[in-house]
Amino acid sequence: MGGDYYSRAATATSGGPAFATAEDGRNEEAAKAAIEAAWNVEMVRYGGRFNPIDWYALRDGRIVAYVELKTRSHAPEAFPTVFLNQRKWLALTMSFVYTAVPSIFAVRFAGGEVRWIEVDRIDARRLEVAGCKKLVKARTDREPVIHVPIAEMHVLKTRRDSA
Repeated sequence: MGGDYYSRAATATSGGPAFATAEDGRNEEAAKAAIEAAWNVEMVRYGGRFNPIDWYALRDGRIVAYVELKTRSHAPEAFPTVFLNQRKWLALTMSFVYTAVPSIFAVRFAGGEVRWIEVDRIDARRLEVAGCKKLVKARTDREPVIHVPIAEMHVLKTRRDSA
């Protein structure tokens, strides 16, 4: 990807600004495929593009998980935590509480490693306001986020890892 993080630009299908590039989409598709293979599920995008939950996972026609999926351009060892937007944590938590279906936060790091954690295992008290201080996409880019320790996340096991 050319340029730095702050010079990223993309266009949403509506013609308005978006912060996801074609490369971001490819990385998300790779993470989706890894989860589908590891958990024997079909990942389905949840509602519209700006829904607070990204995906739900189907197995045998039943929802078996809600999944918020992030991709990062750095290795998992680069930072001690990864951010989960509080509003997304709230949506995932409500989905888990009201349906008893697991809600998962998953992150694909550079190199392809995927890590995940159940939302009910995340300590939401690790809260701060964060985001880009430079105006990149919207004035609302700074918002409450939860620091999720990467060391507390599970490494996604592929079928090859299990064999």
